[in-house]
Amino acid sequence: MADCHDCFGCVNLKHKRFYWYNEALSETKYKRRLKEALKDRTSIQQHRQRFSEHAKQFLVEYAVIRKSENCSGDGIFNAVNVRYSFGLQDSENIGDAYRITYQTKNAYRVSNAGFIENMYEYIGGGLTTSYTLCSMMAEGCSFMAYSFFCANCDNIFGCVGLRKKKFCVLNKQYTQEEYERLRQQIVTNMQQCDEWGEFPPVKYSPHAYNDSAAIELFPLTREEVLAKGWQFENNHGGIRGKETLSIEHIPASIKQTSSDITKAILVCATCDLNYRIQPKELQVLRTLSLPLPKICPECRLNERLSRIPFPRLYQRQCDCSRKHPAHTNKRCPTEFETTYAPERPEKVFCNLCYQQEIV
Repeated sequence: MADCHDCFGCVNLKHKRFYWYNEALSETKYKRRLKEALKDRTSIQQHRQRFSEHAKQFLVEYAVIRKSENCSGDGIFNAVNVRYSFGLQDSENIGDAYRITYQTKNAYRVSNAGFIENMYEYIGGGLTTSYTLCSMMAEGCSFMAYSFFCANCDNIFGCVGLRKKKFCVLNKQYTQEEYERLRQQIVTNMQQCDEWGEFPPVKYSPHAYNDSAAIELFPLTREEVLAKGWQFENNHGGIRGKETLSIEHIPASIKQTSSDITKAILVCATCDLNYRIQPKELQVLRTLSLPLPKICPECRLNERLSRIPFPRLYQRQCDCSRKHPAHTNKRCPTEFETTYAPERPEKVFCNLCYQQEIV
């Protein structure tokens, strides 16, 4: 979809308004149908299922890569020289990255970061951090290795939670000469053990695997986690069994919902966790004419994440066999890397063929 307004259940349209499942409607008819579709939870669920089937009829573009040069991955905007990366913008010379935002340069194996450069094996934050190795959650740091949660530091190694420090190892202050000598000794030892340049192993994590963000993209069972020697949390936090309103009594539509709902304790239909509806959340639901959610915020997040293509690329050929200026009625010869696995049912087109086909 591009430059579209007031469209419902539509796929592959551009410059359109008042369309219903790719059918043009008058403004009056569109608004009447929209009101009926959003009237209650049952109707919304029916349209979710209908859209899922409707979307299967349409071709898909191999990847969303816009205003970029020499890039592979998906969700890439305004970038140059990017390899195997996902969710990235305004960056250059990047490899194996995930969720990178704004002015990132010369980075490899980084995720959830921005405003960084010359980084390797880095996670989270950044903000003018550079020349950093195997670290996470830094701000305004440089020449840092194997350090977590530090700010405005430079030349530190194996440190945690430092502020405005330099020449430190394991949070201990040294002179520049002592620091450089000790750092070299540690690096040499790590090289001999094949540890240098590798992020600290999962087995050293203070968090259970199923309490980390990893479970969102790489779900594993308890047995699989334990077989790898990692931690698994059996008793998650949160409250259960304290609900004051059962699932059956949650109003079907927002019009039937009073403001007192924010005082009620609800129970998740998926995981049995108790949760509340916040006043501002209720305000948004009323504005959008949407019913109360029957699942907790975490399960809602997992449901949304399940719709995101898994960050893995497959080599494929364009499925277009139609007559286009770029090729005859034979199959398009263009090959590309895409998140759509070969066994998936979608017809995957290269960018040129896709642009020729969308309405």
